[in-house]
Amino acid sequence: MHIRKLSTLLFAGIAFSLSALSFGLTAQASELVPIEAFAKMPAAIGVKLSPNGDYYAGLMMIDGEERLVVVPTDGSADKVRFVAYGQYTPGFFRWGGNNHVVIELTLTSRRGSRGTRTIESRLGVIDAETGELSILIKHKLNRGKHFSQFQSNIVSLLPDDNDHILVQLDENNPLVPDVFKVNLKTKGRSVHRRGRTGITKWMADARGNVRMGYGRVIVAGYYSDKIRIVFRESADEDFKLLEDFNAGGGQ
Repeated sequence: MHIRKLSTLLFAGIAFSLSALSFGLTAQASELVPIEAFAKMPAAIGVKLSPNGDYYAGLMMIDGEERLVVVPTDGSADKVRFVAYGQYTPGFFRWGGNNHVVIELTLTSRRGSRGTRTIESRLGVIDAETGELSILIKHKLNRGKHFSQFQSNIVSLLPDDNDHILVQLDENNPLVPDVFKVNLKTKGRSVHRRGRTGITKWMADARGNVRMGYGRVIVAGYYSDKIRIVFRESADEDFKLLEDFNAGGGQ
């Protein structure tokens, strides 16, 4: 995993920050250093190592703009990638296999004939080698076809599958999400687990098996006060009702 080189890179970053801080303290004797100077110093935060240790990724401010930086741990400076988000606002990011970073992207949009203003989410996927950012979920804009407002609900990163992740989308039935298996390279997807009435959130175990679902039961198109939880002991068994109770305070 090139641990020695990774440690060297991280240590160099820490040493740089400490040196800059020391310089700032020394400079106080002759002149004050503006705090803006420290704010402009590039520093990666939220650093995450790829599963195989070949890359690490983190968030960095460059000229006042946040970028996601992908760095190879072998020290190849020409392979460092800085990724901008364009119209999107970034949220969480995770490694999807060894070669892709999956990142939540939010934006404002408008829906319906009245152009109702909405907040929406997408999943971006970044190729660690090229730094190319693309939107993972592609929709066909058919008339009357539901277009999922929230597309960043990852069910599992599938630790034993380098090319796929599980994502829940309600594109086939509004408010009743299916679980899709999505290819990080081709963007192709297939239904992995059909949705179930009253279940709005699916969960998987550490191996990527969808084992649990919960949500508020929908009545006449609106959320009711009833909470439903389903569960199964293993990937080979059917889901069973675990809880079905009234939470009160419905919408």
